[in-house]
Amino acid sequence: MVGLKAGLRQQSMKVKTLDVSGSVTGNIHNVTEGSVWFVDRQKATSTTGNGSSWIEAFLTITEAINVAGDNDIIYIAAGTGTANNYTETNTITITQDNLKLIGANVSHGFRTTNLRDTTCLDDIITIKAHGVEIRNLSFYSTTNAKAAIAIGVDADATSYHGIYIHDCYFYATSGEYAIMTFTAPDAPDLRIEDCKIQNFQTAGIKLHATRGTVRGCYITVPNNKVGIAFTDRGAIERIEENIIIGGSTGDTGITLSGDNRGNFVVAHNTLLNLNTSMTQDVGDEGCCWNYLFANGTTPTVVDVTS
Repeated sequence: MVGLKAGLRQQSMKVKTLDVSGSVTGNIHNVTEGSVWFVDRQKATSTTGNGSSWIEAFLTITEAINVAGDNDIIYIAAGTGTANNYTETNTITITQDNLKLIGANVSHGFRTTNLRDTTCLDDIITIKAHGVEIRNLSFYSTTNAKAAIAIGVDADATSYHGIYIHDCYFYATSGEYAIMTFTAPDAPDLRIEDCKIQNFQTAGIKLHATRGTVRGCYITVPNNKVGIAFTDRGAIERIEENIIIGGSTGDTGITLSGDNRGNFVVAHNTLLNLNTSMTQDVGDEGCCWNYLFANGTTPTVVDVTS
């Protein structure tokens, strides 16, 4: 027994001193580690570098996108005041699979690291790749941008899978959408979570996404606009635990529509002061336990399918 215990202690010691600093090889996960790039428009030298560190950071996101490859990470430094703004000249187009675009040194993206469309009159970001993650960034649509983030390209049927957008802030004075996909391409397994979206001029979120999820977002809806619009896809779209606030004329919280609609799960959303809380075409299913508030009234729990 003594020998067995000694052997177990030796095994434990071996585990504790295991060297895991090297890269994993073989076919267990087939994961390729990418490079890390840094962007800081407020760096002390005010001179762009090679992007390899904070000291050598790029001044623009476009520079980092131009050199990044699949599986890379781009960290974007936060700023203060109006110096927050990254006013890129043209749309930032992401074509690298599994690229991560992350606002650095902030707990969330609210008014910290801002991408602004002052000179760009199209989408601020267009995603044409699989597995892209965008986190901790703010987007200001202040001119005529169509979308802060567009997934795919209109009239191009290419679908992009597994995109994850979370903990971001979106604000518009004239932009049409915070996040949108087009009619032709699909965005399977798209997840949008824990974002704050304000004042977009057509819809906060417009999606054609198989197995798409919108969860935990806070959305304000201006006159005659829509909070979340899901159309023309099927296979369990989920709209859950969002707060959507209106209070203006003709606004709608959630719309479910389209010829190819499938099984929607719309649950535990709070819909406050909207002209129309929810609309759906015949055949959409699973809308249940959403909480509807009017000004100063007791909430109503609604199962739309009943």
